[in-house]
Amino acid sequence: MSKNRKNRKEAAFLRNFTTDIINRMILCDDSIQNKQSIIKEDSFKETLRRITENTNYIIQQLNYIIPRNIPYLSLSIGTELSNSTRLYMRASTEKYINNVILQVDDAMTNFVDITHLLDYYICAGDRSIDSSNIDGLSAEISADSMFKEIVINDIFLDIAYFNSYSFLRNMTTIAKKNFSKMKAEFFYKKKLDSFFDNDPNVVLDYYSFAFSCHNEDDNEFKFDIYKYIQLWDEFIMEYYPNEVHKERKISEQIEMRIDEHIPKDYFTKFGNLQQGIYFILRINKKDIPVKKIDYVLSLFNIDDISVGELCIISSEKLIKSYENHFELYDELYIAAFKVVVQ
Repeated sequence: MSKNRKNRKEAAFLRNFTTDIINRMILCDDSIQNKQSIIKEDSFKETLRRITENTNYIIQQLNYIIPRNIPYLSLSIGTELSNSTRLYMRASTEKYINNVILQVDDAMTNFVDITHLLDYYICAGDRSIDSSNIDGLSAEISADSMFKEIVINDIFLDIAYFNSYSFLRNMTTIAKKNFSKMKAEFFYKKKLDSFFDNDPNVVLDYYSFAFSCHNEDDNEFKFDIYKYIQLWDEFIMEYYPNEVHKERKISEQIEMRIDEHIPKDYFTKFGNLQQGIYFILRINKKDIPVKKIDYVLSLFNIDDISVGELCIISSEKLIKSYENHFELYDELYIAAFKVVVQ
């Protein structure tokens, strides 16, 4: 594995050790998975795997610095509508077809938890967002196949970030639909830049703040997580000034660990710590690379390597540890689990 961070793909290793994961589905028409369709550089399943990993990596970067637990994502492909569906992808040669999602009006009445449903039409050379002419759909997105990963990433990243606020995730479905409209209203009011072209005279029912956080550089659209945080902070401050996020109790946070290898009373070790972001580290594999053994012994303050050893470090120390010893985390020799002291 290369030590040059520019030449390697950084892993969303934190995703492996938490059950704080939300499941969402993309509904695809047959043309998306058809090898003869305009999406033909790889299978859509492989594309979705890559999108999921990339999105979870951004969530991991946010989890380093946001004093809330942002859930990770599990994305899947579906052929039938369900409560977890948020995006319909199609690559039909006919942009406006009468039978989208098998008569979406009738289908939507059977699913009470769908807060928004977006119609993503793969259209060569396009990059726009508009209101939908199909009842039941919140917005129509038209974009070239080359932008599909950006589009899908942005939509589902907003869903994960939304669910990190205690006072948002427990809203009614109707309130969540209104929330989506308020985000679009905020986009227009603040005259935000956008990855998409849009008609300022069109009233949108949906907008992802991630759409406004891409900096184009040498034909790459790099994602600005600090701008993303800023937009959410400004929006929450303006629309929900009296709401306060309440993080789960530390004991409840620890219960979301992927396994039960942390003692039940381990939460007591956080009692004297200041407010902030911490990580429980656990030795996950015994065969630590020889060149890293001394570092691991020092990190855990132990004399011998033993699977199950635990320690607590701050987010700042984890970031520094990862930068210098990324192999230990990427290869899952050390498990890391986030805990927020509020």
